[in-house]
Amino acid sequence: MWQPHEGRPMSSLYFLDDYKNCQPDVQFWRFAITGCDRNSKLQIWSCEKWVCLQTIKFQPSPPPVLKAGLDLASGFLLMSDIANKALYILSLSKDMTDSVACIASISKFLLPYSILSFAIGDAGMRMVRPTGESLEDLCPCEDESEDQHVIRMYLMLPKSLQE
Repeated sequence: MWQPHEGRPMSSLYFLDDYKNCQPDVQFWRFAITGCDRNSKLQIWSCEKWVCLQTIKFQPSPPPVLKAGLDLASGFLLMSDIANKALYILSLSKDMTDSVACIASISKFLLPYSILSFAIGDAGMRMVRPTGESLEDLCPCEDESEDQHVIRMYLMLPKSLQE
C-alpha cells in the first residue's frame, strides 16, 4: 500500500501528465506530486516504482497556508501562500526516458494581497519582449532574445471581492 508523507493526510495530489500535448505513445500517471501539511511539504513520486524522487519543504514564518494549482502541460506548479502574501512558481522537469521528474526551480513573488483563488490559463516558455511598462504589453519576439517563462492566470484577491 502506497502511503506518501508517512501516512499523514494529503493536501493535494497531481499527476504530472501533459494534457496540452497528448501523444498516444506517452504513458499517463507516470509521475505524481503530493502535498501535506497545507502543501508546505511536497514530494515528487515515480508511479512506476512508487519511490520518492524529490522532497521540498517550505518553512517561512508564520507557517504557510499554500493553495496549489498545476497548468495543463504539467510544467509549472503555482502555490499561493495566503498567510505570507506570496506566490511561488515551481518549474517542473520530466525526463520520460530516464523515469525522472523534479522541481527544477522555485521563484517567489511577494504580493500586496493574498491570492484567495486562481486559475492558470496558459503557461510555458516563449520568446517575448516587453513593449511598455505593463506585463500585458508582452508580445512575441522573433529576434535572438532570451526565452522567458510566461504564465497567464486569473486571480481572486480580497479587494476584488469587496468591489
